[in-house]
Amino acid sequence: MAQEIAFLNDSLGANLSAAELHSNGLLLNPDMSPEKGRAYIDTMIQYFAPRACLAFGLEECVAALSPVVAPDKSAAGLAVWPNPASDEVLFSITTGALIQELTLYDIEGRVVRVYTGLEAARYCLKRAGLPAGVYVASARSGEGIMNRLIVLE
Repeated sequence: MAQEIAFLNDSLGANLSAAELHSNGLLLNPDMSPEKGRAYIDTMIQYFAPRACLAFGLEECVAALSPVVAPDKSAAGLAVWPNPASDEVLFSITTGALIQELTLYDIEGRVVRVYTGLEAARYCLKRAGLPAGVYVASARSGEGIMNRLIVLE
């Protein structure tokens, strides 16, 4: 800890103590707690890990991380199979609602495809030239928006 404080002081040209750094941090985050800190770190790792795997060309790493990287409670009513998939992915809302729109995002958050006016209980997404990788599928229904990670091999 002393090395980190010394590094920070050298970088800033300051002479701050651990107590001062802690109190300054609490000024910016007055309701910070260990639980919130761990949740923040988990969020950052969930964002970073799949991107690091892709940057290093470790596609199998992304596929292995996908079930734990984004445990999305909002997707409880959205069934997706097969996942991982090679040619097509079937989407179905298990609550009986209709899929109105399906948006596909790449791992960087860019919109890849949008399918509108579906009004269907099930929808079969054809790969049709999509490169292998991890995508976020966002299905909108009358009940709200449900997101799932899908992996195309």
